Amino acid sequence: MGLSRVRAVFFDLDNTLIDMAGASRKGMLEVIKLLQSKYNYKEEAEIICNKVQVKLGKECFHPSNMGITDLRTSHWEEATQETKGGAANRKLAEECYFLWKSTRLQHMTLAEEAKAMLTEL
Repeated sequence: MGLSRVRAVFFDLDNTLIDMAGASRKGMLEVIKLLQSKYNYKEEAEIICNKVQVKLGKECFHPSNMGITDLRTSHWEEATQETKGGAANRKLAEECYFLWKSTRLQHMTLAEEAKAMLTEL
């Protein structure tokens, strides 16, 4: 069957066409730098990011309960509290989430091989 007979193609972007895991790691590295430089969290910065990664891996998102921004900000808030103790710091959690998210989005790109395949299809 030639490509002229293809009517639709379905695939998952996450780690199929776009290296989402790599983009997320780059975002986490930026958050670690932020926590270490601005907030003087030395070894805690990596611990916080690792805890967020675990929370993201177990995440069950239900839009009727809360928005994705609130959910993911709460992951950062909880991970920071679990690691550092003390009162919740929503502003810090928001800063971490938005830095991770924006860095991640900057690195979500299609590889040249994927672009060529999509162009051919």
